[in-house]
Amino acid sequence: MGPRVFTINLLGNNETYFPGSVIEGNVVLELSKPKLMKRLKIVLTGNAYVHWTEDKTNCSAAVSFFEDMTVHLWGNGSDSEEMASGEHEFPFRFQLPTDGRLPSSYESDFGPTGYIHYSLKATIVRSGLKLNHNTKRIINVNEIVDVNKPRLMSPSSKSKEKTLCCLWCASGPLTLSATIDRGAYCPGESISISTEADNHSNRRVNSVRATLKQVVTMFACGKSRCHTKNIERIEDIGIEAHGSSNWNNKLLLVPSTIPTIDIHILTVSYVLTVTLGIPRAIDLHVEIPLKIGNVPYNGEPAAESGFRATNRDALHDSSALPYLLNQPTYLSNAY
Repeated sequence: MGPRVFTINLLGNNETYFPGSVIEGNVVLELSKPKLMKRLKIVLTGNAYVHWTEDKTNCSAAVSFFEDMTVHLWGNGSDSEEMASGEHEFPFRFQLPTDGRLPSSYESDFGPTGYIHYSLKATIVRSGLKLNHNTKRIINVNEIVDVNKPRLMSPSSKSKEKTLCCLWCASGPLTLSATIDRGAYCPGESISISTEADNHSNRRVNSVRATLKQVVTMFACGKSRCHTKNIERIEDIGIEAHGSSNWNNKLLLVPSTIPTIDIHILTVSYVLTVTLGIPRAIDLHVEIPLKIGNVPYNGEPAAESGFRATNRDALHDSSALPYLLNQPTYLSNAY
């Protein structure tokens, strides 16, 4: 018979951490009667896993971000000892590594399995053939992605041209160029978009739109699987034949989403696509890659960032990050 209560509690009910953060809490164990056990331990793990089936072949890959960390809470592990009935609390403390990569927690919400998990698992180790008792708690870790790095501060531009029909029925070209004010943003900030669109054709363009897309790519067995999801969009009226349309710092608000992830078995990237919607033809697109971070822009913002300037200095202190960044919870606890 298992324990009446066996749970992992976190100090302050905090469930979001950053590299170098201290994870503190206690394991609560309530027994209805005395119980023999060899050890009570808790283990912190961090790993990524991807899996899908292709042509009747299972493709999978896994990676760990650090060696499992273990805290022994009770018992010597070799001899069975009796723990008294009643409620017991055992405090624990871990510190996440600062060396190496700790990519942000992630869970795929489409076909292939893909996740980045950080978890705490407490185990009652029993003797002989008796089954161990386990309880598990998922925690969220956010890699610190600073949008203020110099290489991300410059504007990015892309241009493209398209001719409708061909040969003797070809019309004048459609041209589109788009520029964003920098290469990285945080949720709550706005992407400033400038465009120049010229319609030299005899056909009306139905719409001009900009879409922020999340692109998830998984790698295993020398193959890859990719999934694209639209997470925000703005749209404007179309362009008459032989007309033009320009956007001057039009704003697209970045919604709550996870930071950019780049590990060898799984990437989460972002792209801004500006599109001319063309009737009875393939639309004209330009795509500008960008990064999503969680340390807000500290210069003169292109738009209201959603973070007060008084907090900007504190955001460069990693110990303050969990309290200042309004990060959503992406993973649910599993027991």
